[in-house]
Amino acid sequence: MKFEFDKLRELIRFMDENGLVEVELSDSSEQIRLRRPEIMQYEIETETEDVKINPATPEAASEKAKEPAAEPVPEPEPEPEAVDFTATMVGTFRRAAPGGEPFVEVGKEVNPKTVLCVIEAMSVPNEIPAKVSGSVTEILAEDGQSVEFGTPLFRIAISPKKG
Repeated sequence: MKFEFDKLRELIRFMDENGLVEVELSDSSEQIRLRRPEIMQYEIETETEDVKINPATPEAASEKAKEPAAEPVPEPEPEPEAVDFTATMVGTFRRAAPGGEPFVEVGKEVNPKTVLCVIEAMSVPNEIPAKVSGSVTEILAEDGQSVEFGTPLFRIAISPKKG
């Protein structure tokens, strides 16, 4: 059986315009039946607190179809893409210079030149820049932890590009 989608669309439009719940067409070689699910109406009687469920009539379905569409709900802004910033070398992870404040905290905005941490290798401190613009959402390594190449250090939510 070969369906012609244009005919189906036309039948659906016909059903909408006339408030029909079901349409059936047939000839010697084809049979097409389109049926909408019944629309349920709920009636609540407050005195007895009984709930009655009655199938809607085709007229009620037609009235429902003629009601204006609800206001579209705006889509929420997509969450910024988060990336894990990983160690670029082997060494000891340091969140701060000796006796200093941590380079970054959760929530801090960073740019590609912002120093995130120091990885100390063979007693040489190596400043590690962010290389991206965004916001620190999580600190994944402990101060003083030995890290290897690829060890996750920070999670950064990437700022959307402007313009």
